Amino acid sequence: MKNANYEYSTSEIAGYYGLTGKGLAFYEEKGIIAPKREQNKYRVFSLNDCYSLYHSKLYANCEFTLSQTVDLLQQECVCGVEEALEKKAEILRKEAWFKERVAFHAERIARVLERASREIPYEIVEREEKIRLFVRKYMDEHIFEKAQSDEFEAWNHTIPVNVASLKYSWREVQSEKNEMNVGIGNIIGKEDFDALGYRMSAQTEVIPSCKCLYTVLKGDANDINERKWLLPALDCMKSRGLKCVGDPVTAMLVVIGSMDHRVRYDEAWFPIE
Repeated sequence: MKNANYEYSTSEIAGYYGLTGKGLAFYEEKGIIAPKREQNKYRVFSLNDCYSLYHSKLYANCEFTLSQTVDLLQQECVCGVEEALEKKAEILRKEAWFKERVAFHAERIARVLERASREIPYEIVEREEKIRLFVRKYMDEHIFEKAQSDEFEAWNHTIPVNVASLKYSWREVQSEKNEMNVGIGNIIGKEDFDALGYRMSAQTEVIPSCKCLYTVLKGDANDINERKWLLPALDCMKSRGLKCVGDPVTAMLVVIGSMDHRVRYDEAWFPIE
């Protein structure tokens, strides 16, 4: 091939840009490239094709769709490309931040589980400020409301930056009832809440920073409304002479096991004096 004249074969151009022959044919069909045909019907790619393929790779790596790539390649004014790239850069930065936070929380969950597999921790900590989304009460009928459902759906898209959460009424715990009407929801750190652009609503509440007994609850995933789910932590508080002064809340780590026997692990914070 006459490479000095910027003429390349299908195999050459495919290798340069990581494309298959079928992929090149697809780009040609969409008008991104327009290779000429030699007498043997083999495609020959020109400098203009190289420009298009170079930018198709650029735009693909920026996560533009094929149709968006075609549009960008056909722009008559550079301002359209500039605007599109600036908007995409902002989206990619947000996605990169989110992936970093997912990695951070995945690693943190792994560390907590590793420790819990060796020993169940009981320690006094300063719980960071958190925001909790209320979904329903365990024993109450779940009434569907679109606004609440949409909010819950939005939160679920960012798991594990936020996670499932339980909230117990300390008054109900003190009554020593076997079954408790635990509040079910999601919980997230205040910093992540703000960074994700969430807003306070009728279903959210601030869980303030305070001194807590911290532990990991472990038990049958279907027993979360029963007193035995909390009993190890309650026994620890009693043995240490600690007084609970607020509602305990949890953050789910994982649920494992078969459908017949599922084991749930939750971090838990019991506010103390």
